[in-house]
Formats: sequence, structure tokens, C-alpha cells
Amino acid sequence: MARRFSVRVRLLVGFGCAALFAVGASTMGLSAFGTVEQAQRVLLAEWLPTVEMAQTLAHQTQAVAAAAPQLMVADSSAERRSAAERLTTQLTILDSHLDALRPRLGDPAFLDTLESQRLDMADALMALDQWVEARITSGQALAARAFKTRTILEDLRDWLDTWHSNANRVETSSRMNQAIENATLAAVTAQAALAELSSTQGIRMREVEGTYRSALTTIERLLTGLPWREDLRVPLDMLATLAEDSIRPDNIFALRAQQVEATRRAKALLVAYAQYANRLVYSANALADDITQRMHTVSEDLTGELRESGLALMAIAGFSILGALLLGLFVDHTISSRLDTLRKAMSAHASGVQAPIPDFPDDEIGSMAEALKVFVATITNREKALQASEDHLRAVIDAVPEGILTVDPDGIVQSASRSSERLIAIDRGLVGFPLARAIGFPDTPANRDVGSGKAIDPDAPSPATPAQLSDAARSKRAVTVTLRRPDGSVVPAEMTVDGIIRDDRRLYVVTLRDTSERRRTEAERERFLALLGAAQEATADGLMVSDLRGSIISTNRKFFQIFGHSAEALSALPQIERVRRIAASTADPKGFKDRIWQVDADRDLVAFDLVRMADGRQLERYSAPFRIAGEIAGRVWSVRDITERERSRAELTRAKEAAEQALQDLRNAQRNLVEAEKMAALGQLVAGVAHEINTPLGITVTAASHIADESRTIQALFEKGEMRKSRLQDYLRGVNEASDLLLSNAFRAAELIQGFKQVAVDQTSDERRCYDLAHYAHEVLVSLGPRLRKSPHSLTSDFPPDIAMDGYPGALSQILTNLVLNALTHAFDADVAGELRVVARAVPGDQVELSISDNGQGMTPEVREQAFEPFFTTRRGQGGSGLGLHIVYNLVTRTLGGKVTVDSAPGAGTTFTVTIPRVAPTLAAPPKALPPSPPPG
Repeated sequence: MARRFSVRVRLLVGFGCAALFAVGASTMGLSAFGTVEQAQRVLLAEWLPTVEMAQTLAHQTQAVAAAAPQLMVADSSAERRSAAERLTTQLTILDSHLDALRPRLGDPAFLDTLESQRLDMADALMALDQWVEARITSGQALAARAFKTRTILEDLRDWLDTWHSNANRVETSSRMNQAIENATLAAVTAQAALAELSSTQGIRMREVEGTYRSALTTIERLLTGLPWREDLRVPLDMLATLAEDSIRPDNIFALRAQQVEATRRAKALLVAYAQYANRLVYSANALADDITQRMHTVSEDLTGELRESGLALMAIAGFSILGALLLGLFVDHTISSRLDTLRKAMSAHASGVQAPIPDFPDDEIGSMAEALKVFVATITNREKALQASEDHLRAVIDAVPEGILTVDPDGIVQSASRSSERLIAIDRGLVGFPLARAIGFPDTPANRDVGSGKAIDPDAPSPATPAQLSDAARSKRAVTVTLRRPDGSVVPAEMTVDGIIRDDRRLYVVTLRDTSERRRTEAERERFLALLGAAQEATADGLMVSDLRGSIISTNRKFFQIFGHSAEALSALPQIERVRRIAASTADPKGFKDRIWQVDADRDLVAFDLVRMADGRQLERYSAPFRIAGEIAGRVWSVRDITERERSRAELTRAKEAAEQALQDLRNAQRNLVEAEKMAALGQLVAGVAHEINTPLGITVTAASHIADESRTIQALFEKGEMRKSRLQDYLRGVNEASDLLLSNAFRAAELIQGFKQVAVDQTSDERRCYDLAHYAHEVLVSLGPRLRKSPHSLTSDFPPDIAMDGYPGALSQILTNLVLNALTHAFDADVAGELRVVARAVPGDQVELSISDNGQGMTPEVREQAFEPFFTTRRGQGGSGLGLHIVYNLVTRTLGGKVTVDSAPGAGTTFTVTIPRVAPTLAAPPKALPPSPPPG
């Protein structure tokens, strides 16, 4: 109180020296200052806390509105109670804010509206809590009931599988086996229906329930129709338990229906709660804005009162006596100027100008200045927070890809996000822009011209746009529109409109979404599906695509036509019934169905098998899984009728077997001819051996006979005693000469026999050994001497010494023999002496080159090209078999691993060049008479 009297003391002292008029003026001034002080007290003690409480109320309503989804997503009663308690606490805090704010407002109508909206939201919350609890309770009961039912079904399925396995090991009737198999299929159907229950609702749930009950009835009918056995009591007891559980009021289907209904109600209540909460938030924000506005009005009134008081004091002071001039100056300096400074500062802040508030001495005016500083700081902080919130909201809106605009009822854009400016492609900004010039509705010419390439006039009027905005706001649905850009292009889009009230004006919040990409995607998808459908129908195979539950995704007519059914009759059937009907038209229905269930049980299996139909047709069946985003999403089935193909294949097989038999007969004939050719060559060798050995053997016989005769003569002379020395010397000399002649010719015969023997053995066997090329070739050519001596032709040879070979000498012997005999047979005309030359030389690569040449009549190009073909000869009927050169070709290329070429021209002779490695390749099996092969080159 001491500070408040200091100004008054100064005024009393000053006004005591003034006239009564001055005293009255001072009294009026004090009264004015009292009024200002009271107004300031009201401003600081009532309006500022009221504004703060209104802002807190608005924030609390937002917290209450944001907490409801936590209750909706609760999965247990504990989570639900926790979320409900948090919401109840938030509502209690909201009630406390409303109760604290009610005494501070003169007009309770606005708070009554808030209270009514809060009660609506509380009622929606209570109902939402009840239905969430109902959803959780029914879901838990459904899980327990489904687990029990699933366990019983699994035990029943195991029992049926065990009995079916035992029945297969024991001789049972086909009727009993069929009943067990059908009961197993019905159990599988019941399990599939139970598995599908958790994801179905509505009409589909009733279909699943019907399937489940029908499966149980089928199992019971099949089992009760069997001859009674004691072990049938177990499955029948299981069926009785399942049947009893299925008719209880709280059976799994009723619990599922309760769960679906509770979920639906909870979602509806959550939507209602969100609407009530949004209204409450809007009302709370409106209340805060109203209180803030009223506080600004009070501040302006206070400023006006201060201005009026200052003017009144100045007027009174002007009429005061001249003696009070100094007092007036003092008052003006110590009080009026300070108050005027405060007034200017308050006026500046009221008009939005940041003016500094000076510091004053510690008196009443100083207290007012400090209080004004606190007030201004509070208002500034609130405005900064509000501006920051608006900037954040603007950044969020600009970041959203959809265009967001606010439009007045006349269709003029009041604000727009950057996304909307990008969508409409206007650089100068959309604020103040008529929305009708940028948007075309479905019934406007602009929308009909989308995709036609026709340019649109951007200034074309659209007077119906404001009315359509209002209709779209009332319908709350997305509207298909076209965005009309200034360059004349149009863009398909979707628009949603919502109405709001701001500053007592109705505005529309318009959201624009570009649908160009979505339309292109949908068009591409439709085109792809059309092409896929056309491709499926055009293929000769039957195609079907099914999901993991066996439901058909797509198929062509050929798939069911192959099985003898129509697509319309089977496409809509469940998988079990569809498989049963198709299996009935096959030769093995049970095997067909077992294969289907086996493929369905293994999702990764790629299956291929043959299906025999009851009418005798054969089908190829192929199945493979298909994936979407790396996960198996279903299975692709393909069937093809291969009846005609298999019939053609059988005919081809029979023709092939006949051809192979003919080929085998031909090969046998060829082998016999080759053996005959070899025996003929061996016969020629024997003839040559006999001729060559005749001479030394004849000399040997003559010498032996001479020795025998002389020995008998000497013996007779010795017995008679007429032996003379000269006769004995003659005898000994003759025996020595005959013995020398005998030994030399015997050695010659032995040498010839040994060589001929080795050549004969080599020609008739396929033994591999090492040999000297020159020595062995000489023995072979010697064996051909008798044949050469019977002809007028001469043979010369040139073989380098020390060429060691590792291979099959029999093959080389037959090669040289056939080439020489072939030349003697075909190269020369009758009575014409010809020359044969056999030359060998080593070539790089550890190989040997043999050249057998003649100066005969040569070959024509046609004969040369067919020289090595089997059975080809130019001397048919004149001793030629056509196998000599073919045998040479096979022995050179296959047995010795080399190559043979022929160089010949008419009248220029013929040269056969044989190139073979020194070390012949190892044969997998001993080389026999080889089959025919194509000619070289």
C-alpha cells in the first residue's frame, strides 16, 4: 500500500496549492486512475486465466479424441480396461476444465453445447467399450471352442487314417474301404471349413457352417452304416461330442457371428465417437478463439479509457489557474507521460506492432508497466506457439501428395497447398483463383474430353461448380473430376469436399488426387487380363489357376472339356465336389483323388503324371505352384490330351522295331560278308604260303632222299667189306653238301612258315602288340607274292627302318592286303603291265603315313566319292564284293585312330594315303568286323 500512496501524496501536495477547481480536477483524475486500475485487475486476474483455461480445454479435447483408437485395438480385457480407464481419466480432466471455466463465462450457452457434445462422446465411448469387451469375450470363447473342435477332428482323422491303413493290410470289403475313404474325405472337409471360419462372415459363414454340419452328418452316416465293431465306439463318441457342441447356443458359428457383429458395432461406434470428438474439438477451439477475441476487446477498451482519462486531465489542466502550470507540468512528467507511454505501447501491441515497454520507478505506474509486460509476453508467446503450429500444419499439408485447398461458397480459392499448385500447374498461385476454371465435373464438357486430345479453354466458365461443391460436401464421397491446366491439357482426378465454419463464414476444404497413374494401371491390368484370357482360350491345353484353398482363380473352357465336363457346371463347385466329379470320369478315381490331395498337401511340389480316362483316352497332367511377391499364392494346373500322340508313338515304335530288326539283319549279313572276305584273304594267304614253301621243302626232300640213298649204299659196302677210303670220302663230302643244302632250305621253310603264321594270326585275331613297321609290312607283302607273280604287274616298297609301332598289326595287315588286292582288281586293264608302289614315312605328331599308289586307269569323281561306301563296287559280278575299301576305312578310322584319303582322276592312277599314330588308341572292346560307316569328308 505504501507504493500506491506515493503518487497520491504528490498529487495532494500539488493540488493543495491549487484552487478548488484544481482539487476537483485531481479528484476526477484519481477516480479515472482507479477505474483503469480496476480494469487492469480484471484483465490480469480474470481474462488472462480464462484464455489459458480455454486453450487447455481445447488441448484436452484433442487428447480425448486421439485416445479412442487405443481402446478399439485392444486384444484382451486387461488392455481394454487400461485404455478405458485412460479415456475415463481424460474425460474427468475435461469435466474439471469445463467446471472451472463455467463461472468465468457470463453466457453458459457455449459451455452447454460443449457439455452436450461431451456427453454424446461419453455415451459413444461407453457403448464402444461394451462392444469391444463383447468382441474380446466372444473371440476368446471362439478360440477355445475352435481349439477343442479342431483337436477332436484331428483325433477323428487320425483314427480314420489308422483304420484305413489296417483295412488295407487285412482283406476287407470294397464297401467298407469306400466308406472309410469317404469318411476321411468328409473329415478333411470339416477341417477345411473350420480353418476357413476365422476369416469368413455373412453369407459365406452360413455356407461354411452348412459344409461343416453336412460333413459331420456324412461321417456319422458312413460309420453307423458299417458292421458294428467295438472300436467304432471311439469315433462315434467323438462325433457325438462334435454334434453336441455344434447345437449349443455358444457354438463356434454363433461365437463367430457374435465376434463379427461386435467388431462391426465397435467400428461404427468408433466412427461416431470420432465425429463427436471432432465436433467437441472444433467447439473447444472456437471457444478459445472467442475468449481470446473478447480479451483483445477488453484490452482495447482499457486502452480507450486510458486515452479518454488523459484527454480529460489535459483539458482540466488547461482551464486551471496559471499557478497550477508547474503542477501540471510535474504531473505530466511524472504521471501522464508514463501513462501515455503505456497507452501507446498497449495500442501498438493491440495493433500487432512490437513496441518496447519502458521501465518506471517502483510505484503504481511501474506496477502497471510490469503487469503489461507480463501480459504482452504471455500474448507474444501464445501467438508464437500459434504461428509455429500453423507453420507445422502448413508444412504437413504441403508435404501431402494430394492437393488441399480451401474455397469460399462462391468457388474462389482462399488457400492452397503446393501439391495443389503442382497438380493444376499454375505458377502465380491459386489464392483468389476461381476453382471452376481449374476443375471439370462429370457432367461438364471438360470431363467428356478427357483422353480425346482436344485442347480445353482454361477460361471457359463452369457456373455449376459452387453448387456441385456443396453437393459433394453433403455426400461425403469422392467425386471423379478433371483438372484443367492453363496449357489446355486435362488430368483425371478425384475430389473430396468437406464443409467447415471459420470466422462465421462457411468454407469448403477440397482435396484433389491425381488418378492418371491409377487409370493407366487399371487399363494395363484390364488389357493384360484380356490377353491372358485370350491366350488361355487359344491354347490347345486345358489351363486352370487355383488359390491355396482350391478355389478357381481363372480357367479356360478346354480344361473341363478335356475331362468331359462343361466349365459352367464345375467352376462354381467346391474343390472336393469338383474333384469327385472329374475323378468319376477317369479309369482310376481313387488314384486321381489321392494324387490331387497329395499335390495340395505339398505346396512346393511340381507334379507331372499321366491320367487314363474311362473312355480310353490318355491325358498329361502338370501342376506347379505360382508365387506373388515371393510367397506361394496358389497352383497352376495344365492338362493335354495325348491319345493321338500316344497312338502315333506306338505305331512309330512298332515301325522303329521293324526297322531296327531289318538293320540288324543287314548288319548280320554285312558281318558275314566281311568274315567271308577275311576268309577269302586268308585262303589267298594259304595258297601263297603253299607255293612259297614248295621250293625249299622240295629241295629238302631231295637232299634227304640223296643222303638216305648214299647211306644205304655205304652200309651195303661196309657189310660186304668192300668199303674203300675214297668211297667213304666221297660219301662224307656228299653228305656234308646235302646236309648244308638240307639245313639251309629247312631254315628257309621255317622262316617262311613263321612269317606266314604271324600274318595269318594277325589277320584272324585282334591282339595288340608292339612290332617293327618295315619288317611286318615286308612279311605281309611277301604273303601276296603268289598273287603278284600270277599277274604282269610289279610291286615296289620303301619302308624306313626302326619305325616301332604299338597297336593292332592284324588291322594293318588287312589294310595293306585289301589296298593291294583292290589295285590288282580295279586299277589295270587286262594284259596291261602296271606298277604298284607302297611307301611309308614318319610325319610330325608321332604319326606314320602309308602311301599305296598305282599308275592304273584311275577313278571318276562319282566313283571316288563312293569308294568307301559298303557294297559299292565297279566289278559287280566279276569278283568284287564292295566291302574291301569299306573295311579299310573302318580299320583306319576306328581301330587304328587314323584317317584315309584317296586321290585319283581318270587316266592318272590312284593314290591311297593312310595316316595312323604310332600308338593306336585303346579300344573299349576288342575290335570286330566293324559296321558300315559314312564315307569321309
